[in-house]
Amino acid sequence: MDCISGDDHIRINNIGQPNRDIKLEKMLFNAIDRSDGRLIDLDIQGFGSDELCSYFASRSCQLKRLRLARCRNISARAVKEAFEKLSCLEELELTDCPFQNHKVITTVKFDKFGLISETHDDVEAFVIAGKLPELRRLHLTKSRLTNVGLMKILDACPHLRSLDLRDCFNLNLSQGNLRKRVYEQIKDIQYLPYKFT
Repeated sequence: MDCISGDDHIRINNIGQPNRDIKLEKMLFNAIDRSDGRLIDLDIQGFGSDELCSYFASRSCQLKRLRLARCRNISARAVKEAFEKLSCLEELELTDCPFQNHKVITTVKFDKFGLISETHDDVEAFVIAGKLPELRRLHLTKSRLTNVGLMKILDACPHLRSLDLRDCFNLNLSQGNLRKRVYEQIKDIQYLPYKFT
C-alpha cells in the first residue's frame, strides 16, 4: 500500500491487498473532502467503487489529471458519468481496468452531438471524444481501442500531444491516413506491437 496526499494531489496504491479496499476508500473520501475542490491530480491503483468515482467527480471540478489502474470494481457507467463532470481533464490514464472492455454498455456512449451506438471496442474513445476536449496527454494501455475510435479522439481533442497506446492490439497505425494524422498531431507516442519506421 502506498498513499501520498496534498491539497491538490492524491495518490493511493493498493495492489495486492484487497482486504484494505474499504479502509482506503474511506481515506480517499476524507482526502477529497480536505482538498476543498482544489484537487488537480488523482491517481487510484488497485481499488475503487462506483460510489468513489461519483464522489471524486462531483467534488473535484478542477481535476486535470486522472489515473485509474487495475480498478476492478469501478463500472464503465460510473466512469462515463464521471467524465461528464470532469471537463477540465488534460491527462487521462486508464490501465488494465475491466470497464475498458465492458460489453454491457455497448450502446451507452456519448458524442459531442449526443447519444450514439458503437461497438464495445471504442467505449472509451467516444466518451473521451465527447467529454474531454482539453486533453493534452492520454494513456490507454491494454485498451480495445480501434482505428475508428482513435480518429474520433484525434478529431475531438485538438490539444492532445502525448499518447500511450501500448498493448492496444486492435490498432494498426502502420499505414494510411491515421498514421499521417498521428504524426501531424502527436509529439510523443508510445505504441506497440507495431513500430513507426
